[in-house]
Amino acid sequence: MINNPIDATEDEITWIKSSHKKRQELLFNTKAKLIYTDTKWSNDERLKVVNNPKLEICKLMGLDEKRVRPRVGTNTVIGGEGFGFAKDGDEWIRMPHIGKVIIGDNVEIGSNSCIDRGCLTDTVIGDGVKIDNLCHIAHGVKIGDNTIITAGAIVGGSAIIGKNVWIGINSTIRNGITIGDNAVVGMGSNVVRDVPEGVTVFGNPAK
Repeated sequence: MINNPIDATEDEITWIKSSHKKRQELLFNTKAKLIYTDTKWSNDERLKVVNNPKLEICKLMGLDEKRVRPRVGTNTVIGGEGFGFAKDGDEWIRMPHIGKVIIGDNVEIGSNSCIDRGCLTDTVIGDGVKIDNLCHIAHGVKIGDNTIITAGAIVGGSAIIGKNVWIGINSTIRNGITIGDNAVVGMGSNVVRDVPEGVTVFGNPAK
């Protein structure tokens, strides 16, 4: 029923972004009977303009319903002991981790990621949070609702990330800092200071 533009048949539906550099070529070559897009960039009668083509495709595939139980990828560890030590002379003594990991509704966590339980407080993953593959969420982190954390990101212990935040690929968030709601962290950034609400930061150090 739904296929990519190149392989779509006359009985299928596809999606072409108006910003795609080869949109005209894709339109010419596809046989799809219906094409979702976000703006009217051609008079082709097969085009159907919708506000959110991705969401329309999800609805057609029955994937728009919220999941109560989290979806967790393979080889992901949730609730492992965090990396916390106290110095005793020349020795490091492992601190007890008596907290939990609390995961909200409609959460997705990719493969090969680690979410540590809290030391004295809980690690909290809010509703609707999406965590990609190969991410590390340290002990005591708090992540607000509907935040996206993409592949390779590292969030240090006790960091607080607000709601609707975007954390880019391979970013590092220093322990103990706060990132406000609706902030954006560009890919590869090294965030060492608090990020105010609604601000975009990138670079090393991120600013």
